[in-house]
Amino acid sequence: MSAADEPTESRVRRDLRDALRQAKKFSRGDISSGDWFPKLLKIALASGAKHATLEGFHRQYPGLTDDQIVEERIARAKRYAAVKAVVSSTVYSAAVGAAIGSFGSGMLIGVPIAVTAFLADTLVATRLKVGLAHEIGVVYGHQFNFKDSEDVYDLLRIAFGKKAGAVARDETAGEMPSAKESGWLAFAKGTAKAWAKALPKVGKFLLRRQALKFMVPVISVPVNAGLSYRATGAAAERAQVIFRNKASIRAWVTRLVDRIKDKELLLDVIWLVVVSHEGATPEEAWLVTSVSDAVRAAPGGKEVVEAFEAAGRIDSSEVVAALRKADPDERAALYQAACFAATVDADLAPSERPVLLHLAEVTGQRYDRTQLERMARRWA
Repeated sequence: MSAADEPTESRVRRDLRDALRQAKKFSRGDISSGDWFPKLLKIALASGAKHATLEGFHRQYPGLTDDQIVEERIARAKRYAAVKAVVSSTVYSAAVGAAIGSFGSGMLIGVPIAVTAFLADTLVATRLKVGLAHEIGVVYGHQFNFKDSEDVYDLLRIAFGKKAGAVARDETAGEMPSAKESGWLAFAKGTAKAWAKALPKVGKFLLRRQALKFMVPVISVPVNAGLSYRATGAAAERAQVIFRNKASIRAWVTRLVDRIKDKELLLDVIWLVVVSHEGATPEEAWLVTSVSDAVRAAPGGKEVVEAFEAAGRIDSSEVVAALRKADPDERAALYQAACFAATVDADLAPSERPVLLHLAEVTGQRYDRTQLERMARRWA
């Protein structure tokens, strides 16, 4: 690691001062509505490690494997988090102490300077975690895209934990487009819009969750540093799991598309599984996009995907008839694709089971619930 890349107290103080300037731009309306959170995410992404490349990391860490490079970046982020905790703790104490002296302890959450300090600290922490997630993604072959719904969900899980992701999922439950009523491409795009609407709700959740830092300003610096260090480590572990899984899924999709001759039938089979239940998950939406991209890249695939997107709904009886005519190896591969689509979100939904049972009968394969549950646990 170069000296310029090593986190120092002066560097962290500079980052925190910059974050304070950014935080002061948020209005009271932004804070009360939760709109501060999507704005903060955009700032973090714009200023994060967007220039990270795998080639650059290999030059910086010659001779190390991808996993070893990731461990080096995680160790660096943990050191930064520990330094940040020490620096930001003094900012919190000063801001909240001044608020108590001026207004009394009953108005802490409403005091602008205390909220500004929280937003600044959250921005620095978000930059750190978003940057780390981006770096880990780059090493494992994934580029983060703020406009992609699955990437946004991954970011929430990585940077803020499962509860933040759960808040967003609950908020999007009524906003997700119906896979049955929308086409393949419209479904993926509609899902992205639904997730964008959920971000302010996550902002409100995070503000409430961090209230302890305002109400208990005397939390010791060593304790705060330890919590920050562990939180960064936990975020890194989540990022490793998510991006390793995505790399495995991409490799699996590539092999599957190369193996199956009838690309249109592949799209049909996966779509049958996705539309078997309402409120398709972000993981399923991302799989739909991944398969589309892989098919589009195959010879003649562009026309296949465009025709499929334009068709809208599909006739399940026609899909079954086409499956019966396929050769045995093709049928086996297509059934594997259906099983993968049903379990890629780490859950085998009750509505997906009859679909897989029917496809198993049509393709001459054995429906193995134990194996399916094992496949689902792999992505948990």
